[in-house]
Amino acid sequence: MAAIFAFRGIYYNPKFLPLLPKLVTAPYDIISPEEQEKYYNEHEYNFIHLELGKTFAADTPENNRYTRAKSYLNNWLSEGILVQEETPALYLLEETFSWEGQSYLRKSIFASVQVEPYEKGVILPHENTLPKAKEDRLNLLRETRVNTSPIMVLYDDSQNLAFNILREKASLMFEFTDESGRLNKLYKVVDPDSLLKAQNYFKGQKLFIADGHHRYDTALTYAREMEKKGINAYRVLMQLIPFSDPGLLVLPTHRIVLKVQSSPAEILEKILAYFTFVEVPLKEILNRFVTLKERYVFGMCLKDKAYLLYLKEKDPANILPDFPEVIARLPVTVLHELILKPAGIGEKETLSGEYLKYTRNAQDCIDEVMTAKAFCSFLVPPPTAEEVAAVALSGNKMPQKSTYFYPKPLSGLVIHPVHD
Repeated sequence: MAAIFAFRGIYYNPKFLPLLPKLVTAPYDIISPEEQEKYYNEHEYNFIHLELGKTFAADTPENNRYTRAKSYLNNWLSEGILVQEETPALYLLEETFSWEGQSYLRKSIFASVQVEPYEKGVILPHENTLPKAKEDRLNLLRETRVNTSPIMVLYDDSQNLAFNILREKASLMFEFTDESGRLNKLYKVVDPDSLLKAQNYFKGQKLFIADGHHRYDTALTYAREMEKKGINAYRVLMQLIPFSDPGLLVLPTHRIVLKVQSSPAEILEKILAYFTFVEVPLKEILNRFVTLKERYVFGMCLKDKAYLLYLKEKDPANILPDFPEVIARLPVTVLHELILKPAGIGEKETLSGEYLKYTRNAQDCIDEVMTAKAFCSFLVPPPTAEEVAAVALSGNKMPQKSTYFYPKPLSGLVIHPVHD
């Protein structure tokens, strides 16, 4: 089963702690070009230089964003901007944040984890990956030989025993509030007995990738490359979170329809066999939607009105027999197969990028239709962490844009040297 290890983390010199809000970044995959520029302008030692450096027309194989990241890492270490822990440690992160007026506390463990092939059934994915994204992270790993950001992983620990064991011997390294208002507290644990207890706990665990599939695939590819050279590099940085953690927030990804061949009336007629409709004023749809308890209900937003669409069948697996049951029971599968596909948006149209766009902000669904930027939009219920685990255990993959675990951990809190 899972093998976790303490490691000698690399982090900003404590003298820079007052500047941490201006030094850390979001993970690479949610940084827009505008945000990248902002990070560059915030401070000369901003972590963006390592996480997602700029590309230039004059880049060469010898001088590019990856080789420059390596230079920044080495220079910052030699200059004392970054320092490396002398003793192997596990790190604990407590994140206090708000979402839609409610406060959450998420507790997690940062560990060096043994990389295993998926077929061993120890570390389980729930979605497919894209070659371009993997190539980018692989090039960065080849040059720097470090993990700049963690893979978010879930495990079974209903009482949070592993975290609590470590928390008893943890010492606070730093705390700060980031630009989103999230309070980050990072601790380290070097006590040998506590580390051993945590390691033993995870020996009986399977790990479920929540976010970071591209980074995990990259770690596995890199480890196999190094193995051919006689080097063991089967380690990767993970943020370990229990399924039951009260701060584990899974957000839905709503669908905005940019174009479609059918009119709203035609769409409703085509899906009448599967859904019942309740018309509601557009201005009330968001408040109504978030209070619903039913699992399979969707919000359809038009320019001047909205509908709540209730699936008649309690178990969608009964009407989607071509899908594995764990996939058929996902709300996003129901949306695509029983609403969007009858409306003329099938797999080809979805993959084209011309028919749909995605948002985690429900208000966007209203704004886009009111300003005529979109034909209509659909509010989608969020998946649960348990559904993610069920899909992963079954060996299936969730549809694209099914999950968004919020918030993503910051990059720049602690760096994991793969070869240390």
